[in-house]
Amino acid sequence: MFNPATLRSPRLLGIVADIGRLNKRMHNKSFTVDGQVSIVGGRNIGDEYFGANEAMNYADLDVAVIGPVVKQVSDEFDLYWNHPASIPIASLSRQNTTPEDFATKRAALVAHRETAGHSEYAESVRDSEFARQLRSRNISFSWGRATIVNDQPEKVLTSSAKTETHLAPQLREVVDKTKRELFLVSPYFVPGKQGVELLAGVRQRGSRVVVITNSLASTDGVPVHSKYKLYRKPLLKAGIELYELKATAGALHERRPGSFRGPTGSGRASLHAKTFAFDRRIVFVGSYNLDPRSSKPNTEMGVLFDCPGFAKRLPVNTGRDIDRNAYRVELVGNRLEWVTREGNKQVRFDSEPEASLWKRIKVSVLSWLPIEGLL
Repeated sequence: MFNPATLRSPRLLGIVADIGRLNKRMHNKSFTVDGQVSIVGGRNIGDEYFGANEAMNYADLDVAVIGPVVKQVSDEFDLYWNHPASIPIASLSRQNTTPEDFATKRAALVAHRETAGHSEYAESVRDSEFARQLRSRNISFSWGRATIVNDQPEKVLTSSAKTETHLAPQLREVVDKTKRELFLVSPYFVPGKQGVELLAGVRQRGSRVVVITNSLASTDGVPVHSKYKLYRKPLLKAGIELYELKATAGALHERRPGSFRGPTGSGRASLHAKTFAFDRRIVFVGSYNLDPRSSKPNTEMGVLFDCPGFAKRLPVNTGRDIDRNAYRVELVGNRLEWVTREGNKQVRFDSEPEASLWKRIKVSVLSWLPIEGLL
């Protein structure tokens, strides 16, 4: 376990006693097999990240990579799990599991696997286009240069002011070189004053700037939304295009490669993908949100692809459905309006669409609290 609470029981006391350190979390996501293939992106391991949850699922995006970058991803894994902040779980757990307990739990897991293997969900996975490509050994890769970018594990042990261990400056270099279009997808988006100034500067250079994030109805982070809403007007005044994903986008999405697919069996979705396209030539896919938590306390990782054929798929495919899968936020006078297409009609809202009155009240109250640095 990376940077764990040392006092496990009572755990809450351990967290409170060491909140300054424990607030710094490892948010990296990678999956490497046989040193040959890695999967990177924003996806965690859980039903709701694979379209298998009955109530709500996350619209996510990740990429399978081959070639030299796989060793970079593997080396990054080793860097973290050989770091002094990584503690063997056996050194922390006081639970004594008998061989009989272990056998019982393994039998239950095997039984669950057998049941799940015959489910409608498993059948849909086996019939997916990617699964068919795997079986036929006919996967179509986009070829280009891929380079890992990541926070150093020392980030959790040092001051957030020591940015030499941080991922953010590496992305800033790419932003500064963007000349035509900056296309940002971030489920949690709290740019802060400096972020607004950065994006406004890109827009002033003549580049198109597009931001896609969660709406209040689709987000699972109400406190995050409470601070994001404070920056909508400054962003719109600077000429940034702002879109908020609908909670029903999963039911509307055509399953097109490179677009954000909706969940299987659920009409409610929350955006969870973190990916940025620069001039439709370079694209970042990883775990990094555009918020203070990813920038400062969390550790993050991702891959930069210098691959125009791949990079253009994000803005092209996502933009094709954006007018019906999201609300475009517009500034009319000094008030906000949310614009979308339902069927063949354009529809406008003068308050946060699909969100209950209680949820809107919670957001307003939270917006008064000094919590932005924690989000």
